[in-house]
Amino acid sequence: MAENPVAIEERRLRVEFEGKAGPTHLVIPLVFQPGKHSDVKIRIVPRKGISLRNEVAIGDALQMTFSHSHAISAGLSFFATASHSRTFSMVEKQYEVFSLPDFRGILLLIRQFNVREEAVGVQMAFPISYWEPSSNEDYFAEISLEIKGKVVQNICVPREVHPRAGKVLYLNGLSSDFRHANYQNWDLPKREFPYLRISEIKHLGLNELVNELEQGFNGIHFRTNVSSLGSIHLCGSHVSSHDFFQSISGFGLKFIYIDTCNSVGVVSSFRTTDISALIASTEILWDEYANEFEKLFYDALGNGAFMSEAFHHAALLARKCDPLTRSGTYNPMFLDLKTDFSFCEKL
Repeated sequence: MAENPVAIEERRLRVEFEGKAGPTHLVIPLVFQPGKHSDVKIRIVPRKGISLRNEVAIGDALQMTFSHSHAISAGLSFFATASHSRTFSMVEKQYEVFSLPDFRGILLLIRQFNVREEAVGVQMAFPISYWEPSSNEDYFAEISLEIKGKVVQNICVPREVHPRAGKVLYLNGLSSDFRHANYQNWDLPKREFPYLRISEIKHLGLNELVNELEQGFNGIHFRTNVSSLGSIHLCGSHVSSHDFFQSISGFGLKFIYIDTCNSVGVVSSFRTTDISALIASTEILWDEYANEFEKLFYDALGNGAFMSEAFHHAALLARKCDPLTRSGTYNPMFLDLKTDFSFCEKL
């Protein structure tokens, strides 16, 4: 199969952040083979809640590589100024940028682009003029590459995630039979957020958990059972809450979410650690309520809210789906917060 004369380098396609300001650029790297190129179009259709400005900033690299001077590190952008027509020793390019009719998406038209001798890589950064986090869409934008009216490449840009987003370990201490019977449809680990990544499910013993925390996690979401005596179910055995919390202290964890009913009894063990926050429950929870609370909580925390804000946001909205009759209006979830924090606060 013949190689396309122009192609998007998917591995380097990315959404860039600058600190905690949210995403600032959509960067599309193109590789041009030697030859004369004309009537090349890039069509960008962002998801709802995102708009791109009709301009572009450009960086170049030769021999189908992307040089270190163009690399993005620490969430900072190489692209600072817009350029609409520039000439280099090996390439000449003329291009125009238009808004799509909805004034959110972009159409880039390259009228003529001559590449001599060797292939070149061109990185194009499109400024993001408006961004609203989404909890319903799992992508950032759809991109199509057209050459002389023919679509040669379609790409879906994944959901935007800050390169220094917080890392949450999803730990499951329940038996396999119990998990299969009760939690087949829980999809939280499959989701990503701008300021938070949740790991795939892990089934770890205490020593394995300690080794895993060496990887630099910022939080733990722990699906387990807590006995009336305060022991915690972990990987087929029971561990005292004191031993468990002492083992995970000292790793710089920001929070631990104990995901089970009647888990507030571990709070005294939690308070002997350096962990900033504990989320637990004070009584039996209805499954629908528990799942809704978790999703609302992580939507808020993962989009930059402070821990206290995320908790109270989830408590307020999840209450509407709680079918249990309670005496008075109160929240069956519990937050013990030593120091408030946000995962985008120090980016």
